[in-house]
Amino acid sequence: MIRIKKVLNSSVVIVEDKSKLEYILIGKGIGFGQKVGNVVAPPEASQMFIPADDVRIKEFIGLVTEIPSEFVEITREIVAYAEEKLATKLNAGIFLTLTDHLHFAVKRYYKGITISNRVFWEIRNYYPQEFKIGSYAVNLMNERFKIELPIKEAANIAFHIINAQGEREETRDGMRYAKMIGSIVNLIRYAYNIETDEEDIHYS
Repeated sequence: MIRIKKVLNSSVVIVEDKSKLEYILIGKGIGFGQKVGNVVAPPEASQMFIPADDVRIKEFIGLVTEIPSEFVEITREIVAYAEEKLATKLNAGIFLTLTDHLHFAVKRYYKGITISNRVFWEIRNYYPQEFKIGSYAVNLMNERFKIELPIKEAANIAFHIINAQGEREETRDGMRYAKMIGSIVNLIRYAYNIETDEEDIHYS
């Protein structure tokens, strides 16, 4: 039996099982009309059921109580899509980091602030699956919020997906390699005062 311990918003509740273990339950409308103590049904496939110990719980609670629930819901959709495409379970911490990132990405968009990604080319070419997931996320964000985030935002989102696979040694090594290449390219830019076209095949 699972009971609600705290309702964070319409998409997120903290629940407790009969052993008094806490979990975060994420799903569209999961918290709507709910009260502390209510019994909830076992999680469905469309919901995320995360042990509270796997997330920085205080930070997560602080975040989701301050932002619209749509950002938590869209993060859930992106994570579910990523786990399906990568056939792996992502670290639960991504619910905190990616939700926060997506919220600020939309805020930056409305303020007209553009942030470059210095390892865009490296992520796009060395992590094609994660980049495709990032592209899916950008399209989803643009459609859901009626905005026009640039494709380079896909690399920023892919970075979170890559980090959420952090227990895999090849992922950590690959990310270090990508950052190193990005640093070398930037050194060349500054040393020779040139601009490189990241879309050009000769850039590689």
